[in-house]
Amino acid sequence: MSAASAELADPAAWAVPAVSAELAGRARMLARNDVDDHEDGRARALAAELRMAVGLSGRRQAQAYLQAALDQLAEAVGPRPELALVASEIERLEATYG
Repeated sequence: MSAASAELADPAAWAVPAVSAELAGRARMLARNDVDDHEDGRARALAAELRMAVGLSGRRQAQAYLQAALDQLAEAVGPRPELALVASEIERLEATYG
């Protein structure tokens, strides 16, 4: 199995860089077990923790990626008023992330 396949096979692997080892371990344990009604509340709480951890990291990564792209575009085309419009649209979209 390739590394990419292994990551896809492990439902928590994609989150590991963004979450603590303890949180990733809890996610793996729940993923390996059938979740009954008794554990459903714990699973929902864990899902909320994962969303927060991955969401914050993902937002930072997206922001850095988009800023780098905007910087490269500015380097390629020089100072243009249209770039301010692009930056403004990026900010507008970021505000909708929640």
